[in-house]
Amino acid sequence: MGGRTEADRPGRPTRWRVPGGWPLLPVLIVQTLLTLRLLGADTAYQDEALYLWAGHLQWASWLHGTAIPPFPYYFSGAPVIYPPLGALADHAGGLAGARALSLVFMLGATTLLWSAARYRYGRRAAFFAAALFAVLGPTLHLGAFATYKALSLLLVALAAWCVLRAGERGALPGRMIAAGAALALANAASYSTVLFDVLVAALVVLAAFPAPGGQVALRRAGILLATVIALLGAGLLVGGSNYLNGFTVTVLTPVAHTSSPLVVLSSTWYWGGHPRRPGRRRGCDQRRAAGGAGRDLAAGCPGRRRDPVRFQNSAAGLDLGIYAARSYSLMRPPRTDRRLIRSSERSGAGWSGLGGRSWRLRWGRRPL
Repeated sequence: MGGRTEADRPGRPTRWRVPGGWPLLPVLIVQTLLTLRLLGADTAYQDEALYLWAGHLQWASWLHGTAIPPFPYYFSGAPVIYPPLGALADHAGGLAGARALSLVFMLGATTLLWSAARYRYGRRAAFFAAALFAVLGPTLHLGAFATYKALSLLLVALAAWCVLRAGERGALPGRMIAAGAALALANAASYSTVLFDVLVAALVVLAAFPAPGGQVALRRAGILLATVIALLGAGLLVGGSNYLNGFTVTVLTPVAHTSSPLVVLSSTWYWGGHPRRPGRRRGCDQRRAAGGAGRDLAAGCPGRRRDPVRFQNSAAGLDLGIYAARSYSLMRPPRTDRRLIRSSERSGAGWSGLGGRSWRLRWGRRPL
């Protein structure tokens, strides 16, 4: 008697394999639909018109030798990075095409956020992190805003992704060099992103604990910072003094204001989800805000009894300090979109505080 062949045997029910990244798809769809409503909501803002015009002139200079104004002297980002890209999109699809390019950049930033959060904390935390980021007002605004801001945010996210995906395998110079190159390009595209270099370097150190340890963390941070400094220095040598002057004028020259650093830090603490207690004086809140991030860092330092919750929350404290510094020292003239800057600072600090509280729930698998 002949036995039954493999094809004649009753097989097991077929199980459809669901890709692990499927929760990201609805998040990107919702972000796209919410942003598309804004693409044609109004005419070009003055910054959009300026950068697209500069991009067309830059192409004319490269292709035909046309004389152009000294854009590096007063631009807040290198005019040879985003403006030519925006001009290409504008040539293909008009203002809507240039804004759609920013939407692509923001979708890339959401995807990188998803990937890094999933690697560190699992799929559930990645879904909520990406969903919260995707529906923020500043996220939707930047996705429909044809300036360098979306590109610079994508590059900072790429640098952070390279750092957080490093894992426990030694110094990984190739990955750190890639992160440094992305961060240097972000700094060149938008000079104000130099503030986030500190945050990315802190992520390098925090991602190396508890393993592979402090020596590897220092080597990784050294490679990252050396790459950033070397690339930015080479760019200044090629670009000349006009780029240095543009950086000085748009980043280092403060605008006159009356708010003290403690008032700004107290407001940032409040925006981060820590309301003032009734009956407490403002000075107490300011001192509490100034010492909060420092206590979290000290609680997680090597050599002391390690508190994992405070140690993980130190990243949120550093993020809060970055936004406080940006609020105080980078109040730009009316040429920039000040409403966007204010809303981005408040939302960023707020979600940083939310991230610190969500880490306490210990959804993730790998502590920083």
